[in-house]
Amino acid sequence: MENVELRLENETGSGSVLVVDEDVLRVKTLREVLRPEFTFYATRNRREAVKVAEEVLPYVILLDIPEEEFNGYSVFAELKGSEKTRDIPVILISEHSDTESEKRALRFGASDYITKPFDPAIVKLRVQNQIKIISRIRLLFEKQIEEMDRIKNEILTHLNTVLQMTRTLETLDSLRKEDPDDPAATPTIRRG
Repeated sequence: MENVELRLENETGSGSVLVVDEDVLRVKTLREVLRPEFTFYATRNRREAVKVAEEVLPYVILLDIPEEEFNGYSVFAELKGSEKTRDIPVILISEHSDTESEKRALRFGASDYITKPFDPAIVKLRVQNQIKIISRIRLLFEKQIEEMDRIKNEILTHLNTVLQMTRTLETLDSLRKEDPDDPAATPTIRRG
Protein backbone atom coordinates (compact mmCIF):
# COMPACT_ATOMS: atom_id res chain seq x y z
CA MET A 1 0.00 0.00 0.00
CA GLU A 2 1.30 3.43 -0.84
CA ASN A 3 2.36 5.83 1.85
CA VAL A 4 0.19 8.92 2.02
CA GLU A 5 1.79 11.65 4.07
CA LEU A 6 -0.06 14.85 4.70
CA ARG A 7 1.41 17.87 6.39
CA LEU A 8 -1.15 20.54 6.93
CA GLU A 9 -0.25 23.52 9.08
CA ASN A 10 -2.76 24.88 11.51
CA GLU A 11 -3.36 28.47 12.43
CA THR A 12 -2.88 28.17 16.18
CA GLY A 13 0.40 26.26 16.47
CA SER A 14 -0.98 24.29 19.40
CA GLY A 15 0.67 20.97 18.69
CA SER A 16 0.77 18.27 16.07
CA VAL A 17 -0.94 14.95 15.51
CA LEU A 18 0.08 11.95 13.44
CA VAL A 19 -2.73 9.65 12.31
CA VAL A 20 -1.78 6.13 11.27
CA ASP A 21 -4.78 4.56 9.56
CA GLU A 22 -5.32 2.68 6.31
CA ASP A 23 -8.88 3.94 5.96
CA VAL A 24 -8.91 7.07 3.78
CA LEU A 25 -12.35 8.15 4.99
CA ARG A 26 -11.32 8.01 8.67
CA VAL A 27 -8.15 9.97 7.90
CA LYS A 28 -10.21 12.59 6.08
CA THR A 29 -12.69 12.82 8.98
CA LEU A 30 -9.91 13.17 11.53
CA ARG A 31 -8.12 15.75 9.38
CA GLU A 32 -11.29 17.85 9.18
CA VAL A 33 -11.82 17.82 12.93
CA LEU A 34 -8.18 18.17 14.03
CA ARG A 35 -6.62 20.42 11.40
CA PRO A 36 -8.14 23.73 12.54
CA GLU A 37 -6.35 23.36 15.87
CA PHE A 38 -3.36 21.10 15.22
CA THR A 39 -0.69 20.50 12.62
CA PHE A 40 -1.90 17.30 10.96
CA TYR A 41 0.22 14.45 9.63
CA ALA A 42 -1.09 11.15 8.33
CA THR A 43 0.19 7.94 6.86
CA ARG A 44 -1.73 4.95 5.58
CA ASN A 45 1.38 2.81 5.44
CA ARG A 46 1.73 1.11 8.80
CA ARG A 47 5.25 -0.09 7.95
CA GLU A 48 6.35 3.54 7.55
CA ALA A 49 4.56 4.81 10.67
CA VAL A 50 7.61 4.74 12.94
CA LYS A 51 9.81 6.42 10.32
CA VAL A 52 7.24 9.19 9.80
CA ALA A 53 6.81 9.63 13.57
CA GLU A 54 10.58 9.90 14.04
CA GLU A 55 10.76 12.54 11.32
CA VAL A 56 7.87 14.76 12.42
CA LEU A 57 7.88 14.06 16.19
CA PRO A 58 4.19 14.78 16.75
CA TYR A 59 2.78 15.64 20.15
CA VAL A 60 0.25 12.77 19.85
CA ILE A 61 -0.17 9.71 17.63
CA LEU A 62 -3.58 8.27 16.76
CA LEU A 63 -2.94 4.66 15.80
CA ASP A 64 -5.60 2.44 14.27
CA ILE A 65 -5.19 -1.19 15.30
CA PRO A 66 -6.56 -3.36 12.50
CA GLU A 67 -8.44 -6.54 13.41
CA GLU A 68 -5.64 -8.83 12.18
CA GLU A 69 -3.03 -7.05 14.33
CA PHE A 70 -5.00 -6.59 17.51
CA ASN A 71 -3.13 -9.17 19.55
CA GLY A 72 0.30 -8.10 18.32
CA TYR A 73 0.28 -4.29 18.54
CA SER A 74 3.36 -4.44 16.31
CA VAL A 75 3.45 -0.78 15.23
CA PHE A 76 2.65 0.37 18.76
CA ALA A 77 5.51 -1.76 20.11
CA GLU A 78 7.89 -0.29 17.51
CA LEU A 79 6.85 3.26 18.44
CA LYS A 80 7.45 2.56 22.12
CA GLY A 81 10.74 0.84 21.29
CA SER A 82 12.15 3.82 19.41
CA GLU A 83 14.23 6.24 21.45
CA LYS A 84 12.79 9.15 19.45
CA THR A 85 9.10 8.23 19.81
CA ARG A 86 8.80 6.25 23.04
CA ASP A 87 7.56 9.23 25.06
CA ILE A 88 4.97 10.40 22.53
CA PRO A 89 1.44 9.63 23.75
CA VAL A 90 -0.29 7.06 21.54
CA ILE A 91 -4.07 6.85 21.41
CA LEU A 92 -5.17 3.48 20.06
CA ILE A 93 -8.26 3.21 17.88
CA SER A 94 -9.84 -0.22 17.73
CA GLU A 95 -13.00 -2.08 16.77
CA HIS A 96 -12.85 -3.97 20.07
CA SER A 97 -15.20 -2.26 22.50
CA ASP A 98 -15.00 -4.74 25.36
CA THR A 99 -13.47 -3.71 28.69
CA GLU A 100 -10.76 -6.37 28.59
CA SER A 101 -9.40 -5.09 25.25
CA GLU A 102 -9.29 -1.55 26.61
CA LYS A 103 -7.57 -2.70 29.81
CA ARG A 104 -5.00 -4.65 27.81
CA ALA A 105 -4.26 -1.65 25.61
CA LEU A 106 -3.85 0.66 28.60
CA ARG A 107 -1.68 -1.89 30.42
CA PHE A 108 0.44 -2.18 27.29
CA GLY A 109 1.13 1.58 27.54
CA ALA A 110 -1.48 3.30 25.39
CA SER A 111 -2.25 6.82 26.58
CA ASP A 112 -5.91 6.39 25.68
CA TYR A 113 -8.23 4.02 23.87
CA ILE A 114 -11.00 4.86 21.41
CA THR A 115 -13.44 2.38 19.92
CA LYS A 116 -14.86 2.45 16.40
CA PRO A 117 -17.10 3.91 15.28
CA PHE A 118 -15.95 7.04 17.09
CA ASP A 119 -17.33 10.51 17.54
CA PRO A 120 -14.79 12.90 15.95
CA ALA A 121 -15.50 15.55 18.59
CA ILE A 122 -14.60 13.06 21.35
CA VAL A 123 -11.37 12.18 19.52
CA LYS A 124 -10.52 15.88 19.35
CA LEU A 125 -11.14 16.28 23.09
CA ARG A 126 -8.93 13.28 23.87
CA VAL A 127 -6.15 14.67 21.68
CA GLN A 128 -6.52 18.08 23.36
CA ASN A 129 -6.24 16.42 26.77
CA GLN A 130 -3.05 14.58 25.81
CA ILE A 131 -1.53 17.78 24.42
CA LYS A 132 -2.46 19.66 27.60
CA ILE A 133 -0.68 16.98 29.65
CA ILE A 134 2.40 17.18 27.40
CA SER A 135 2.38 20.99 27.56
CA ARG A 136 2.19 20.94 31.36
CA ILE A 137 5.04 18.45 31.58
CA ARG A 138 7.16 20.59 29.24
CA LEU A 139 6.37 23.72 31.25
CA LEU A 140 7.33 22.00 34.51
CA PHE A 141 10.53 20.72 32.90
CA GLU A 142 11.40 24.20 31.64
CA LYS A 143 10.76 25.68 35.10
CA GLN A 144 13.01 23.03 36.66
CA ILE A 145 15.77 23.86 34.18
CA GLU A 146 15.40 27.58 34.93
CA GLU A 147 15.55 26.90 38.68
CA MET A 148 18.60 24.65 38.24
CA ASP A 149 20.32 27.38 36.19
CA ARG A 150 19.51 29.95 38.89
CA ILE A 151 20.92 27.69 41.62
CA LYS A 152 24.00 26.89 39.49
CA ASN A 153 24.67 30.61 38.97
CA GLU A 154 24.22 31.32 42.67
CA ILE A 155 26.64 28.52 43.57
CA LEU A 156 29.17 29.77 41.02
CA THR A 157 28.91 33.28 42.45
CA HIS A 158 29.55 31.96 45.97
CA LEU A 159 32.42 29.77 44.76
CA ASN A 160 34.02 32.74 43.01
CA THR A 161 33.73 34.77 46.22
CA VAL A 162 35.35 31.95 48.20
CA LEU A 163 38.08 31.61 45.56
CA GLN A 164 38.83 35.34 45.69
CA MET A 165 38.95 35.25 49.49
CA THR A 166 41.28 32.22 49.37
CA ARG A 167 43.62 33.99 46.96
CA THR A 168 43.65 37.09 49.17
CA LEU A 169 44.47 35.00 52.23
CA GLU A 170 47.20 33.16 50.32
CA THR A 171 48.70 36.48 49.25
CA LEU A 172 48.61 37.77 52.82
CA ASP A 173 50.12 34.55 54.08
CA SER A 174 52.95 34.70 51.52
CA LEU A 175 53.70 38.31 52.53
CA ARG A 176 53.86 37.26 56.16
CA LYS A 177 56.25 34.40 55.34
CA GLU A 178 58.66 36.69 53.43
CA ASP A 179 59.79 38.42 56.62
CA PRO A 180 58.05 37.25 59.75
CA ASP A 181 60.05 39.68 61.96
CA ASP A 182 59.27 42.77 59.92
CA PRO A 183 56.06 44.34 61.30
CA ALA A 184 55.48 46.11 57.97
CA ALA A 185 55.46 42.77 56.10
CA THR A 186 52.88 41.29 58.44
CA PRO A 187 49.53 42.76 57.50
CA THR A 188 47.04 43.35 60.22
CA ILE A 189 43.58 42.00 59.54
CA ARG A 190 40.95 43.94 61.37
CA ARG A 191 37.65 42.40 62.14
CA GLY A 192 34.47 44.16 62.89
